[in-house]
Amino acid sequence: MDYHGTSAPDNKELAALIGREKRERSKTYKEISDESKAANISADVAFQTKGLIAAAGKNRVDLNDLDDVKRRVISYMDACTEAAAIPSFIGLCTHSLGLSRAAVYKYLTAHSGTATAEFIELTRDTLADILCSAALRRDADNSTAIFILKNSHNFRDRLELEAVPPADPMGPTVTERDIMEKYADLVVDD
Repeated sequence: MDYHGTSAPDNKELAALIGREKRERSKTYKEISDESKAANISADVAFQTKGLIAAAGKNRVDLNDLDDVKRRVISYMDACTEAAAIPSFIGLCTHSLGLSRAAVYKYLTAHSGTATAEFIELTRDTLADILCSAALRRDADNSTAIFILKNSHNFRDRLELEAVPPADPMGPTVTERDIMEKYADLVVDD
């Protein structure tokens, strides 16, 4: 029998062809998931490596130069947008500012209240908000997002208050003379 200008394959050949095609199309969820995870990890490592190489080629940012800090933050956010990656404070410090996270925290502590410190804190809050939004949309793992928010952004499950006892919990110190003066008019002296 003619099969579109060629002879038709026999049943064994056809069965083998269909079976091969079906096996290629019907990968299990785990196989697809594993391939997807591997591709995502590779893409993330490639993105981080490019960022690290770019950061190594740049000079470290002068954190007192607010305009340069702003420019680098926006550049990092644009790169994350282009790469469809959730930005992080660690990534910002390493890839854009050319500094370690610890160095930036040290600067924030030493220069609290400065315009640059305020901008960096605003940036941290923005990064936390992006992560929260991604977790709420289920674009990020909720458990990982909670872990990062608690450990890198100082989020807590509840407000923790510490009771501070007064300096003198028993009240003011009273001397024997104070007691005698207080009760002197009640004592009858014969």
